[in-house]
Amino acid sequence: MERRYLKNIGTLTMEEQISLKNKRVLVIGAGGLGGDVIDGLVRLGIRHLKIIDSDRFEESNLNRQLFSSEKVIGQLKVQEAMEHIRNIDSEAVVEIFSLRAVKENIEEFFSCMDLAVDCTDNIETKLLMEECAQKKGIPMVYGAVGGWYGNAALIMPGKPMLKNIYSGFLKGIEEKLGNPRFTVALIASIQINLAVKALLNKCLPESGFLHADMKDLEFQWIETKD
Repeated sequence: MERRYLKNIGTLTMEEQISLKNKRVLVIGAGGLGGDVIDGLVRLGIRHLKIIDSDRFEESNLNRQLFSSEKVIGQLKVQEAMEHIRNIDSEAVVEIFSLRAVKENIEEFFSCMDLAVDCTDNIETKLLMEECAQKKGIPMVYGAVGGWYGNAALIMPGKPMLKNIYSGFLKGIEEKLGNPRFTVALIASIQINLAVKALLNKCLPESGFLHADMKDLEFQWIETKD
């Protein structure tokens, strides 16, 4: 085993660490949540990533997005994600697409993936991702952030939940409350945790989602109906 993964052993077994090297993960969104999630997955040993994001970095991203810096304003987020990964693991196999995931193309992105991670910032794409993941029969990790608050969940095949969570909502609360770094980092860390559990079929949570309140430091597990 490569020395780069030695500090994962104990939390993961050597067999689990080796297994992660062959898993294929789709990440849609390479901004706030996406930057932290991509970084964390690569450091844990994921070597096959497909990353989708149509955006370029803006100055307003500097408060929270890992791949952003003053030098890359105006650059494609997926390109910076690729370079970041290469600096961590030059042998990683990375596909990047500077496209918006829409109904007409999303199924192509899910092809041959073991897991999908939602790092998007809009409800429409989240619902579309869940629909496609359910159709393809693969697990999906959901994440959302707005101000002091955030949600994260592992959505397994046959157990969709986002239509219930977002019933009656057209836009997320982040448009009013913003996205501070500390909430983004927390939810991304939980997403990474859930992703590894799903890929290794290890300690899977019950149907539901974790709601984090960083203002009052409260965490609540909310069960969802099948």
